[in-house]
Formats: sequence, structure tokens, C-alpha cells
Amino acid sequence: MNLRVNALLLVALVATGLLLVRTAHDSRRLYADFERAKDQEQRLAGEYKRLEAEARGAATHLRVEKEARARLQMRPATPAVTHVVVDTAPADPVRDKANPTQRRGGVVEAGAAAASGATP
Repeated sequence: MNLRVNALLLVALVATGLLLVRTAHDSRRLYADFERAKDQEQRLAGEYKRLEAEARGAATHLRVEKEARARLQMRPATPAVTHVVVDTAPADPVRDKANPTQRRGGVVEAGAAAASGATP
């Protein structure tokens, strides 16, 4: 009987020792993972700050204007290329109440608008 108790205690002692070793190993592994995650977080925070600064620089008015001219071949609006839309349709109260956004109109060139006295 005493031998059985000693054998049972020995098995319990070995199992407890193995569990302690495994727990210590898992703890070290988790700590190493945590340190790697902290390093990655610091690296990503630095990259985020760099990208924010780059985005602020890319959004300046001069840069946007330069890109618009270079990539999109855009140019500033001048009176020579400006078209003024004038409402030439007679007033139709029934149509205006039904759909006030649909209006018939004509396009007047910038030079003609100035000559006719039309306002933009």
C-alpha cells in the first residue's frame, strides 16, 4: 500500500515538473512574441508618421496644380475658354413647378456674352 502511494506521488511529481517546464517555455515564447509585436508596432508607427507627412506634402496647392498640368493637361480657366449658359426659354410655370431643374438654355461664348450684356 505504501509503495502504491509512493509511486502515485512520484507520477504526480514528474507530471507537475513537466507541466512547470512547459509553462515556463510557453511564458518565454509569449514574451518573445510580445517583444516582436512591440517592435513591429513602433516600426509601423514610424512608417505611419512618414506617410502622413508625405500625404500632407502631396496635398499642397502647388503640387496639386503641378500634377494637374503634367498628368491631366489641365489649364487655368480664362475668359477666352469660358462659356456662359443663358436661359433662353420662355417662362412655363407648369413645367417649372413639375421639374424646376430641367431648363432649356443656350451657350453664349465669352466675347458674345460681354457684347450682349448677359451676366454669368
